[in-house]
Amino acid sequence: MKPKWIVRIVVGVALVIAVALGLLDYQAKSSAQQTAEAWMGLMDQKVAEFALEESVVGSPEVTSAPATKTTEMVTYTWPGILRDYRVEVSCIGKPSKDGKRMVSRIEGPLSD
Repeated sequence: MKPKWIVRIVVGVALVIAVALGLLDYQAKSSAQQTAEAWMGLMDQKVAEFALEESVVGSPEVTSAPATKTTEMVTYTWPGILRDYRVEVSCIGKPSKDGKRMVSRIEGPLSD
């Protein structure tokens, strides 16, 4: 009789862990999706100027690299348990004094 209870407990714990990991990954994906949708909503023209950092959901890792002489590719990455979710933003020029950037393209969320 004791082995049946042990199996049930092990299966129950494994199930709880699997659900918790799935929820953590969903949270990362959801944050990336909400941020991308907010930014795309601000882009009513081909090129828009807005402060990227004000509408970020969650705590992504931010990296940037020059794409051309005048543009910079800024990548926001939300680490998930199963995969990472990233939003790539193509910015023109440097940020203004109030933190706003000229944005020409937004892609994402992309998953790695």
